[in-house]
Amino acid sequence: MLKSPFRNERTASFHVDPTGRMWTDHGDGESQGGGLVKLVQRWYRVDVSGALKIIAQVMGESTTSTSISPVPLEARKQTPLGVEVRCVQKLTDIKLIEYAEGRGIPRSIAVKYLNECYYSINGGGNFHALAFRNDEGGYELRAPNYQYSSSPKAITTIAGVDGSSIAVFEGFFDFLSALAYFKREVLQTDALILNSLSHVGKALAILKKYKHVHLFLDNDPAGQGEVTKITSKCNGVVNWSDRLYPGIKDFNEFLITVPHERDKVT
Repeated sequence: MLKSPFRNERTASFHVDPTGRMWTDHGDGESQGGGLVKLVQRWYRVDVSGALKIIAQVMGESTTSTSISPVPLEARKQTPLGVEVRCVQKLTDIKLIEYAEGRGIPRSIAVKYLNECYYSINGGGNFHALAFRNDEGGYELRAPNYQYSSSPKAITTIAGVDGSSIAVFEGFFDFLSALAYFKREVLQTDALILNSLSHVGKALAILKKYKHVHLFLDNDPAGQGEVTKITSKCNGVVNWSDRLYPGIKDFNEFLITVPHERDKVT
């Protein structure tokens, strides 16, 4: 996680996946992301052809002399990545189900909480991904090697058995991992999935209403910084990331890398 190059911020919201060579910017209320070409397009406000020329020049593959100047921040904000949802339906695609299972999520849980979504980006292409709905009707979209979000970007709240407590997760795969780990299809507590750390401020108004707040955020500086913020504002806070999976990035990675732990839960 890095601080976004597209705005001034205190909390890192720009994620880079070196393995998949992908980036995702979770700020400004709508996630944007892609590969190198998409990054150059957004930074310089050019089309694909223009982005390829810039990359070639930087890599020393072109002798053409071109003056390259980044577009001012305010101008860049006016051209967000456009994710257009075309169809959302029941999750039946076997490849998407296998993707969820590969991340430790049983099929029964995946089909209960996820849909499959068909969408385009900036009016082009026909992509599909796992879709997790937020409280305002937008979707978190995930497939192998990439992730996007549709507008509006917001938190997701899900009722549990005990309305006096709430569990907080950074992303929906962490929430689904908790269900898998505790061998439940409904949590004992209510659940709040941030879908972006930038939503912590809005989530605080909800969390303050609960007697107990259980945090399952990431074990990185950004996640633990929000743990400190929530702990200072809410009562009965327990930081489970430090207790349950210390030294491991997040709940989903814990679920995948320490599978034997699941057998201890009854």
